[in-house]
Amino acid sequence: MINYTIPKSAEKLFCAPAVEAGSNAEKLLNIRKSMQRHKRELRDSERKARENARVDRQPISGTRRGIT
Repeated sequence: MINYTIPKSAEKLFCAPAVEAGSNAEKLLNIRKSMQRHKRELRDSERKARENARVDRQPISGTRRGIT
């Protein structure tokens, strides 16, 4: 019983919610898609900002490591 319950509940956790029936179902689906796209874009821009900050913090020359 437990072996069946755990995968089933994990499936529900990570799958997209079912599309509701009704006049607003398509609108809700479009809103969810745009929110997902916005999260992706935000994640990408934050990653790029972190990479740029990391590059800016790196020393220009190798003298800090004793390389001449």
